[in-house]
Amino acid sequence: MNRMELKILALITMTIDHIGVFLIPNTSEFYLYFRMIGRLAFPIFAFMIAEGYYHTKSKKHYFLRLLSLAIVFEAVLYLIYLIYGYNMTHIPFTENRVALVNIMWTLILGFLGLYVIDHYHKKGSLLLIPLIVLSYFSSYSFYGFGIILAFGLLKDMRKKELAFIFLTILYSLMPLLIPQGGFRGINYVQLFAITSIVFIHEYNGLMGKYKLRFFYLYYPIHIVVLFLISYYI
Repeated sequence: MNRMELKILALITMTIDHIGVFLIPNTSEFYLYFRMIGRLAFPIFAFMIAEGYYHTKSKKHYFLRLLSLAIVFEAVLYLIYLIYGYNMTHIPFTENRVALVNIMWTLILGFLGLYVIDHYHKKGSLLLIPLIVLSYFSSYSFYGFGIILAFGLLKDMRKKELAFIFLTILYSLMPLLIPQGGFRGINYVQLFAITSIVFIHEYNGLMGKYKLRFFYLYYPIHIVVLFLISYYI
């Protein structure tokens, strides 16, 4: 699979996931199926960020594209919060937060983590500390940050896959190890993220043909559309 095909797969599974979040009651078994399918999306995006870091012609322009989209999307989410009272933002000190949907911040932190290690070597371990702290407050928390670093730093595909599987299992066990608000079990749904390895393993290193703007614009637009549909039906 080339990069275009992987990204399309990630977009499809992500959309299915968000349809489940916004349009299907969480008491329905279909909700569970949609969320399980959606677990494939983020690992593919994380893998693509790691690949993009090492293959982009300009790391500066790549980073600025990610940052611009993150800021614009966060502003849109804040506007939704002000109008509808539905808080999906990363903005601190806001009330009634129900979700962190701006995955761009996680991707940016992973990108910066690779840059720090790549350019500062021994000092990189110290410079990583603030990025690790910030990742705790982002979507997928330490897990999201960690798998981007694993995909980027490990050169052997088998090692990338094993590290990803290990981190996914650990992340799925976290509710059991650190329960919040009472005892919670294993996050079995998250374990389905491991199936993304089947597709990542088939990556052939080729770009494929795609319109870059489509991939950057689709993410915030589909979130807003699904939210508005859920609000008004």
